[in-house]
Amino acid sequence: MAQSQARRQKKLAKQKAKRSAKRHETQRERSQSIPQRIAAPGSEVIECLLNRAELKENGITSATCVVRLKTGEIGIVVYLIDAWCLGVKDVFGRLMPAENYADWIEGYRENTSARSIAPASLRKVIDDAVAFAESCGQSPHPSYARYRSVLQRFDPADAKERFEMGHNGKPHFFAGPDDDEARCLHIVSRLREVCGDGNFDFTVPVENSIGDALFEQFGDEDDDSVAVCEQAESSDEPEEAEPRSSNWWGFGR
Repeated sequence: MAQSQARRQKKLAKQKAKRSAKRHETQRERSQSIPQRIAAPGSEVIECLLNRAELKENGITSATCVVRLKTGEIGIVVYLIDAWCLGVKDVFGRLMPAENYADWIEGYRENTSARSIAPASLRKVIDDAVAFAESCGQSPHPSYARYRSVLQRFDPADAKERFEMGHNGKPHFFAGPDDDEARCLHIVSRLREVCGDGNFDFTVPVENSIGDALFEQFGDEDDDSVAVCEQAESSDEPEEAEPRSSNWWGFGR
């Protein structure tokens, strides 16, 4: 009887220790940053999505990688890809409870034209975009390094899809709504330094300080040695579609 009681106590102590260890492990994991948790060993990539048409037509789109964590939570990583010039313009991640994922992915598919893509092919797109940008003197967004390991387990040599980088055979910087004058000047200056005049294009609004500053330095229309500048005019009138827009639906940016 005493031996049976001792075995029972030993078993209960072992179970308690196991529960405690699991609880501490969960707390440790949840104290990590979102990139660390998404890229942690044991996480599983369950879905990748890409808007192929937007990437081919406009050179910019968001690519999404969905990861199931060991805790059961779902991690979402979104890469803003600029295949024409800047490579990865932005990266961010978020976590959600597993029970919310079905509704989220259904809404995401309904509100975007993104469709499934193999993880190896998505890594190939991202790697190629970053490599092309670096060849033009541009660096990926600082957050890219924090999320890079998410797709590192997949070999880009296994990619079944490939996409062209650049526009008409050369870089084309298209200023976005968050690209201020200083950033635009820096990007175009680096393109001119690395690629040389005539070997890149840039598009900026011409009726504001950014356009004035850029065309004052680079936009001499009578000088054929200067890169072609496709001018995007500003207007107070709403347009039917924004050029090179990318849908970031569902993330509350």
